[in-house]
Order: sequence, then C-alpha cells, then structure tokens
Amino acid sequence: MLWSLIFQHNIEISFAHTSFKWSNNAKNKAGVSCVIIGLYKKRLENKYIYSDNNKKAVRAINPYLSEGENCIVMGSFKPLQGFPVMEIKNMTYDGGNLIFNEEEKKIILQKEPEVSKYIVKLQSGSDFIDNIYRYSFWIEEKDLNDALQFNSIKERIDKVKNFRQNSGSVAKSLVDKSYCFRFPKRAKNHMVIIPRTTGENREYLPVGLLDNNTITTDAAYGIYDYSNWILGIIMSKMQIVWMKPLCGRLGTSFRYSSSICYNSFPFPTISEEKKKQIIDGDNGLWLCANHDKLFEYGFIYFDNQKMVISNRLNTEQQEFVKKITTKLSVPKTVEFIVSENDVPYGTPSFNIVDADFNDNMKHYLELHKTRAEHMGK
Repeated sequence: MLWSLIFQHNIEISFAHTSFKWSNNAKNKAGVSCVIIGLYKKRLENKYIYSDNNKKAVRAINPYLSEGENCIVMGSFKPLQGFPVMEIKNMTYDGGNLIFNEEEKKIILQKEPEVSKYIVKLQSGSDFIDNIYRYSFWIEEKDLNDALQFNSIKERIDKVKNFRQNSGSVAKSLVDKSYCFRFPKRAKNHMVIIPRTTGENREYLPVGLLDNNTITTDAAYGIYDYSNWILGIIMSKMQIVWMKPLCGRLGTSFRYSSSICYNSFPFPTISEEKKKQIIDGDNGLWLCANHDKLFEYGFIYFDNQKMVISNRLNTEQQEFVKKITTKLSVPKTVEFIVSENDVPYGTPSFNIVDADFNDNMKHYLELHKTRAEHMGK
C-alpha cells in the first residue's frame, strides 16, 4: 500500500542497498535485517543497487530492490491458480496448559492411562524443522463431559479457563471453550505442514506431511486432506525464488505469507497427468548431496546406462566429479567405471553396472536428459 502511494507522486527509488544484517557491539544484540532506500523525483539518470561490496547501475529499481520497472504483487485471500486452501488453525490462547512434552505425557498416562484417547501429537513450525514432537489434548464438544471425568484433563482445562478470563478480548471470547484452541482443526487423513518462519539460507522450503493424529499450532500453515502433488509445488525452486523478495522477515529469517507467497504465486494450470508425474516415485533418483546438486543444475544426467558429465564443467571440476563418483544409489547401490567412449553431450561418462531402471524411470531420465541438454546450450 505504501509503495502505491509513493509512486503516485512521481517519486522513484534512486538507490538501494539490499538486505543486510544489522549489528552493533551490544552483548545480546538482536538479529535484524535492514535495507537502505533512497527516494527522489523521477529522472533519467542511472539508479544504483548496492549489495555487499558491489555497486550496479540500472535504469530502474522496483520495490523489491531488484532491477526492473515498478510492479507490485498484491496479496490474495484465496489461491488464484486453483491450488487448495492454505490455512492457519489451532491458535493456542491456553497459557501453555493444553500442550505438554514427552515427560509430562508419561506422567499423565501413568496416573490415568485411559486419557490416551484424548491425546494427539503436536508440532509448531520450529518443532517440525527440528523434528520435535509435543502433545496436546484434543477434545470434541460431544466428548467433553466424559473427558472431564479425568483429573489430568479437568485441571488443565481449569487453568486454561483462568488464563483466558484474565487475558485480552480474544482470549476472553474463548472462555466457554477452554477445552480447545481457537479455530481448531485436525486432518481426516493427512495434512501438509509449512512453517511460517524459516532460515534465510535455505534453498527450498522445509515442508512435510503429517498424519491425522498430529496437529499444528498457528506457527505453521496447513493444507488439509489434499493430494500430495501440491508438495512438489511448494517445495520447488520456483516457489522459494518467488518467496524470497516478497515475504516478510522475523529477525533475519523469512516469514512465509500465504496471501503473497502462495495465493498469488503465478503458476499455470497443470493437467492430471502432470500432477501424477510430480508424485510418481519413478520420477527421481536417490543421490548424495553433491550428485543431487549436479543433477539439479544439469551438470550430470543419465543416458543409456551411463552417467554423463557436462562439458560446462572445467577439467578440474570434472576430475572432482570423477573422484566423488565411486558409489551411487540409483534404484539400488551400483558402481561406476570411467568410460573412454565418446558421448553426444558432455565428457567424460561413467558406465552404470547392474542399474535396475524400469521403463517408467527410463522415460523420466530421457526427459531430464533433454532438460540438461537445453540448459547446456
């Protein structure tokens, strides 16, 4: 909204320094990201973008501090491309009383084992990233009277009620439902979890699947009971490239926004066949980190029982690939030997011994080969 008003007054960005970490000599200094932006009345002179120790002259700077004309991405309340709805649910407002850890769970079940039917696993966004599980009571209104027969449940609900009675207006409005979170929701089958905050150095969003016995807090977005192909979209390189200049920040970390990063994500309508390809287990190989990155950028590909190295890598880089390519897990562990034969693209190649590619995998490898050849042009 601010940029729209600025541009209406014939003002433009004359120079900008891209995001950098603010620092000082304080003992417990905060982690803060800063930008520097200079505004001026429109003129024909070059504009300048500063980044680290670099200075770049450009014709125009857009609000995302990159070269280009003014273009503002507006958020949307619903997905524009037919994607499933991404939601924030289970806002706690409980004073920490509905949620407990592994040790607390054990104590509760030692005293009242029957309470287990009211316990579900819980993950916030940071819990998911760190692979930590906590637990929570999950009580439907129809089961409330039965649940209150257990002291461990009743005591915690009473504490939630007291907390909400002495808190703000939103919490007070939830007093009569102190047995649950605000906007409670649990998947019938499974859900996709997307943490709202993630580190600034990630190349892909940390996204995953949770079963119907696990809920999230409002520190993560959720997509409930939908086909898994949407995972391939959210975890794609395209999604994080779109997200980084648009999303907010919390300290130096990225703050994901469903309205900007997801709902407004420009993505074409895809066929049912393409959706199947996204989740097809044959459309992928188990590779080590080095080979996975080489494969992703088209520096290696697989052709007729050979792993081919792109000639875009220099001799030193090719030798490094040879050195690290001793064993590689494709459908099963295989060995590679250097081939002296010429190959149509790239040099050198490695023969794959006893590679168990089915016809479907060969089809996908041919697609990736075409992609690699295109990237090499």
